[in-house]
Amino acid sequence: MNVFLIGDVRSAYRVEYFIRTCLSDKKYHIFVNDLQATGIYSRFIKKMASLVALRSADVVFVAPCQHNSVLVKAAVKLGKPIITDFYISFYDTEVFDRNHCSANSKKAKKWKKIDLFAMRNSYQLFFLNQSEAQYYFQVLGMDSKTVNYKIVPLCIPDKPKAKLPFFHHKTDYIHFCWCGTYIPLQGLEKIIQAAAIALKKGLRMKLTFWGDSDEKAKPYTEMIHALGIEDYVQIQNDRWGDMQAWIEFITASCDVSMGIFGDSGKAKTVLANKVMDGIAFRTPVLTGESNGVREYFNNSQIFFVEATPEQIAEKMIAISQLSAVEIDGMVERAYRVYQEYFTPECFAQNVKECLDSIQTNKVRSPGRQ
Repeated sequence: MNVFLIGDVRSAYRVEYFIRTCLSDKKYHIFVNDLQATGIYSRFIKKMASLVALRSADVVFVAPCQHNSVLVKAAVKLGKPIITDFYISFYDTEVFDRNHCSANSKKAKKWKKIDLFAMRNSYQLFFLNQSEAQYYFQVLGMDSKTVNYKIVPLCIPDKPKAKLPFFHHKTDYIHFCWCGTYIPLQGLEKIIQAAAIALKKGLRMKLTFWGDSDEKAKPYTEMIHALGIEDYVQIQNDRWGDMQAWIEFITASCDVSMGIFGDSGKAKTVLANKVMDGIAFRTPVLTGESNGVREYFNNSQIFFVEATPEQIAEKMIAISQLSAVEIDGMVERAYRVYQEYFTPECFAQNVKECLDSIQTNKVRSPGRQ
């Protein structure tokens, strides 16, 4: 079976493990459309190679955040069955999450058209959970009954078990850690304000943001200084992409992993990678209420909180008062859920089921506009 992959393979768990799944079974032959090409001649060669491979493909897999590629339309015209990993809606991200444009603007209509084209022309859509699927159907005005979709949870590689030094009496302060990009979804200003409240109430703590951009972090840096908590709250952006450094940092010094606390509909719906990474490390996780997280986890496995600075601060203090036995029990319960749904092996099984269905039924593209 010839598989054509449209996507960026850099720092993407799902793409990496999709490729690994295909390479692990001799019945799959994969072409990855992610060749690094510079210059007119190189780009021309890449385009020609992609079109040749696309013509011979039995199935096209559109990786997360890639359904705006022109190759998607080419695949539809060629009648290729398409699997789209619908990780985000471009329309929702630009209009409701980042507020870059209004819902009735030309730019928004363009993004909505791209999202709907992918939905209507995919043999199967992958969604991370049922909450996100229904959220995107509602935002885009799509009837879920007209779409063939499958829930394929986040794919998170296992991690070394965190040492949790505070809970095991190796440090006298509790260390809260957050990792991600500086977008409104995260609600970082609330975490900072919560830290200030908790510190004022006497909590011995440290907070580290492991991010990707000094420029985008600037408003948060200024907030930290304005609150006078720079001795306790650190922003570190110089090691983004260094996976080994991040793993060592979390394993050695993190006591609690922080999730997302934004106010958008998306923030209150999604199950974020950072939540699952924290669980894979077997750290306790503190996150805002989210339907997607609630699908898999309950209060005995994750610390949920209403996303206000006051409530986050109260929960930080309450967590610091728990024993190692209580924390270890909680993280192990969450880790068992991770093992059941979120491992690369679970992801591979879902992928193979879909690919085999296409091969068995000799599927072609729906070809709807």
